[in-house]
Amino acid sequence: METRVDEIADNIFRIAVWTDRAPITFNQFVIRDACPTLIHTGHAALFDTVRSQVEHILDPSTLQYIGFSHFEADECGALNHWLRLAPNAKILCGSVAARTSIGDFAVRLPHTVADGDTVDLGAHRLQLLETPHFPHNWDAVLWLEPHTGVLFSSDLGTHTGQREAVTEEDRSQEIVDFVRQSGYMAPGVHVTTALSRLRALPITCLAVMHGSAIQGAAIQPLYDALEDACGTIS
Repeated sequence: METRVDEIADNIFRIAVWTDRAPITFNQFVIRDACPTLIHTGHAALFDTVRSQVEHILDPSTLQYIGFSHFEADECGALNHWLRLAPNAKILCGSVAARTSIGDFAVRLPHTVADGDTVDLGAHRLQLLETPHFPHNWDAVLWLEPHTGVLFSSDLGTHTGQREAVTEEDRSQEIVDFVRQSGYMAPGVHVTTALSRLRALPITCLAVMHGSAIQGAAIQPLYDALEDACGTIS
């Protein structure tokens, strides 16, 4: 198993874990601010590995918020481990996740955030975007940090291999090929709806959960390729 930590934007850190058991990295993100925040908990089995990397950035017990996209092991499998370690941490999730899974699964009740609402972290903020079924799962949401333009994009942009922390390379064909191979993104109007919303936002970096963070001119070609492959107007 290999890990690395990189600062991909101002006080936003990517923790990449390569397990040798999957062709992808599993990335968590830490926002170092007045209210320290973790995006994605990682699998329960990887808790100690991820915790040791968070310790290079800040004291994990001081986490104030823990957020994720949807109810899935790599997104929030270790949630209760983190809640026990960080006694003041609040769970950030959307309304569907709160009522269908997290309210029952977690050892503390979640802090439900409405679509479009923001959570103040200090110098950073997190805005919740409801994107049902995109990248997958009914409860899916994405988180935008408007100050830096970083979108915590979950499985949007997934690509394989141990890659550099940040890239401006156009990997849209590679990403679409993986979508088709794995079948994790169901085609439909929800893809077009979500991508239309993302196009209108000042996003400068996709903090991808599996693979390099994608920034700059590589973002729009990815939107176009995914819409061509998976989008449906009606």
